[in-house]
Amino acid sequence: MAGARGAAHLIPRSVTAWLSAGLIMMVIALTATAVATIVTVRAQSRIIATITRQDQPLAQANMRARADFAEAQAVLRAYVLSRHRPFLGLYSHDQSSLASSIRATSAVDQTVLVRDVNAESRAVTSWIRQADAIRNLPPGDPTVARLTVAIQPSVNAFYTANDNLDARLRARLAQAVSTGEHDLTVAYAWTGALVAFAVLAGFGITAWTIHRVSRPLAEVNRTVRRFASGDLRARAPVTGTPDICEVSRSLNALADESERLRQQQREANRLRELAWMAGLRIREHLRPEDVVAEAQRVITEHFDADLAVVHLLSQTGLGVPAGRNGNDHAPDDRSRDERGAGWGTDPLAEAPESDLAFTTDLLSRGSSQVIQDLAGPEGAAVPDRIRFALQRAGVVSQLLAPFGLGGDVYGVILMGRTRRGSPWTRAEAAAVESIAADLGRGLHHARLYEKESKVVRELTSLDRAKSDFLATVSHELRTPLTSIAGYVELLESGEAGSLNGAQIRMLEAIDRNTGRLRSLIEDVLTLSKIESGAFKASPQPVDLAEIAYSVVVALLPAAAGKGVSLTVEAPRGGLIISGDPGQLDRALMNVVSNALKFTPEQGAVRVVTGADNGWGVVSVQDNGTGIPQADQPALFTRFFRGTNAIERSLPGTGLGLAIVRTIVDNHGGQVIVESAEGRGTTVTLRLPLAAAVGAWQRVR
Repeated sequence: MAGARGAAHLIPRSVTAWLSAGLIMMVIALTATAVATIVTVRAQSRIIATITRQDQPLAQANMRARADFAEAQAVLRAYVLSRHRPFLGLYSHDQSSLASSIRATSAVDQTVLVRDVNAESRAVTSWIRQADAIRNLPPGDPTVARLTVAIQPSVNAFYTANDNLDARLRARLAQAVSTGEHDLTVAYAWTGALVAFAVLAGFGITAWTIHRVSRPLAEVNRTVRRFASGDLRARAPVTGTPDICEVSRSLNALADESERLRQQQREANRLRELAWMAGLRIREHLRPEDVVAEAQRVITEHFDADLAVVHLLSQTGLGVPAGRNGNDHAPDDRSRDERGAGWGTDPLAEAPESDLAFTTDLLSRGSSQVIQDLAGPEGAAVPDRIRFALQRAGVVSQLLAPFGLGGDVYGVILMGRTRRGSPWTRAEAAAVESIAADLGRGLHHARLYEKESKVVRELTSLDRAKSDFLATVSHELRTPLTSIAGYVELLESGEAGSLNGAQIRMLEAIDRNTGRLRSLIEDVLTLSKIESGAFKASPQPVDLAEIAYSVVVALLPAAAGKGVSLTVEAPRGGLIISGDPGQLDRALMNVVSNALKFTPEQGAVRVVTGADNGWGVVSVQDNGTGIPQADQPALFTRFFRGTNAIERSLPGTGLGLAIVRTIVDNHGGQVIVESAEGRGTTVTLRLPLAAAVGAWQRVR
């Protein structure tokens, strides 16, 4: 019996020892599993921290640099094409923004990325130097085309460096993801091995132990496997021993953090795309009210805000907002005194200009004011009047972004949330800042367009009134001038009695000046027809050489009276063109008359006609005073007269060459002037011959 009692006594000890050993082994295995999991979680946290604190900001800065570079290129091209000076301000602003983005990318300290960052910086520096050279060139300078080609390598170098940096960052992200998956796989392998060891070592442990330990571990194992295979929604049930629960919570926390980061990235991408598309839609409008309405629509429809309004700055402060969304109906619990003091339902209504001084600094930095808790210490940054009004409207957190251009604030975008626990994210603030920047530029462009349209309308009205006046005056002057010419002719014929020599000379002077006045009236009337669109050609077959010959014959007396030699070389019958004889005669008469006018006594004027590759050519050559080089670009401008003609008090209206240019253009021809001061002038008219007229008309 004593032996039986001893045996019975030994069995519990053996079972206890076995259970203790099994439990100890299980604890050791679970502890090792927890340690491996924690190590893996910490490794994942470090990877995530590296992505969020280093790679992601660098990628965003690199993306901003690319966008700023593209916008600077577009503004430079717009300025070179239009020479519109407001583009210079935009160019300077974009250049500053580009420099800021490049500085942000240059803050990187990873050796593997420095080469691409430096290459990008060098490309931007080279491009800015060449772009400034292009910007400073005068309009029409042929160097612009050469520099435009020369600047392309800098553009290509920038985009190459930008793409390389972006590719390296993506590769780093892929490597980080791969490393995380590998760590999870290793953790799974170790966990499986330790669990297997625990199962083998703890063979014989009761079903309760198996139920409390093995099943939760199997769930963790299954979750790890699903997560490692790409099922990012897998979560481990938090059951079992405290160690297993901690492992499950850690694994779930890692999965939640990864999902949160991915969600943040998706939201940031969505907001960036939204801001980009909104900028395009805002800038495509040409009316200020449409620009503001588009911005209001974007912030109302695409942002999670209980208050979303666009305010324009008036002379006294902020005026009535451009609009507010349907959620902006906070209860009006103001006292009667407050209502009488002018508190409106809009928080910024009639805010004085002094309360908005801080927006100028925000605009200069391209930043926004984000207040997550108006009632907290950070709310002190908001002027009291505005803060109290926002709090009365129920706003808990505020996002305010000014918009304008340069140092001029045009207004602000105000957004607010009445819900606690919904802070504004950096991606939301960046998107609103981008929209505000585009709104400032779009509003500036729209206002400029509105002013220019008004000026154009006024100038058009003035030009129409001037044309009507010229037409009326020309018609009214022709009647008395015809009467004067008729009476002069009657007096010269002797019907009013015989005339002595002095009277005849007086009548000849009257007749000459009558002719000059008639020519002036005809020029003014022709100009009026040109401007009204009534100046049309009536084409018919005409010999250009014959017209040149008749013009020279008509002007021979004038040339002889001035002592100038006037000759013509005009082969008959070989220069048939389709044109209006009257207009062509007038054009050539103006050119030859000008040559005679500016050729001194004993000078020579030579008219030469000929054919050149399907063109009829008439050249009027003189050895007169010539045209100053500075005056030549404006020769065909109406009412323009050369400085040497003004200094010598030569008569003229400055309409002759403008009319010649119009007549030749109407016939599909060209006018070419070659002159040197003191050495004479050659004016060449080129008109398509009859065989080339059909082709010219098809081209037109």
